[in-house]
Amino acid sequence: MKFEIGKTYTFKNFSTEEYLTLKKGDDMATETRTWTNGTWSFTIENEDQLVELEDAQIKGDIPTFYFEEGVLSIFNDTASWSLGDCDSEWTVDLSADSEYDDSELEEELNWNSGISYLEEEGWEEVDSMFGDTEIIFEGGK
Repeated sequence: MKFEIGKTYTFKNFSTEEYLTLKKGDDMATETRTWTNGTWSFTIENEDQLVELEDAQIKGDIPTFYFEEGVLSIFNDTASWSLGDCDSEWTVDLSADSEYDDSELEEELNWNSGISYLEEEGWEEVDSMFGDTEIIFEGGK
């Protein structure tokens, strides 16, 4: 696969993990989202990005690329995405004096209302990042 500096490329999203962490007092809740379908697009701006992309290729016959810390870790300034389907799983880490019960809160988050419940309860987002990402080359723009 031959890529060029200055060109924009579009990739089919095979799988992208996203982590969202919310906090209320000493209580933490983390949502792990796994996105499938959709697309990632980015422009290769320099030699370092070109090398990173070439190094990320894991399959040649179907040009597939893997980024441990997500596409944005390399192409932050030019990347855009439109992600499709999402599966989500919540985990909680509650303090000893928490007003919540671990299993009840996890059940509320995973099976009912998720983030809207936490926002109503006054939780605040403290971190959001993309993780493991696997994309398949679709073509240039």
